[in-house]
Amino acid sequence: MLGRGLELVNTPLLVYAEDDWSLSPNIEWDALGRIILSGRYNLIRFYAYCRIHPLHEGMMHEREIVDGIPFVRTLQYSQNPHLASTDFYRAIHTSHLHDRTSAIEEIMHGPCACGPWERWKLAVYNPVDEGSMMMCRHLDGRKGER
Repeated sequence: MLGRGLELVNTPLLVYAEDDWSLSPNIEWDALGRIILSGRYNLIRFYAYCRIHPLHEGMMHEREIVDGIPFVRTLQYSQNPHLASTDFYRAIHTSHLHDRTSAIEEIMHGPCACGPWERWKLAVYNPVDEGSMMMCRHLDGRKGER
């Protein structure tokens, strides 16, 4: 489905969010877009928790501030809501996802975790607002199916 969808994208950036996620109204879209277009990052993920989970810290790297916005470099690929370069998506589709039927995260987690960071350029948006970096919430769209 991703390959078919990418054929329709004619913008340099895309937002990935499934229908059962809610995004914070405080996301600095223009600034994040400029940072991705500058080549600093390929993908900026919106975090779903108030802080980095301690078991995930091993996949987190430098904390840095870019144009006044805090980020955490990461090797952890997650399909949680994010802003990404369309060229990045086209490249991973060609190199890893073409003709695959598994979820993107299942396929990309391993290659990204093995680094190097410079190959993937993944980051977590980390604006601490009132002690929390939560920029999205999962609405549990399958709740009624259980």
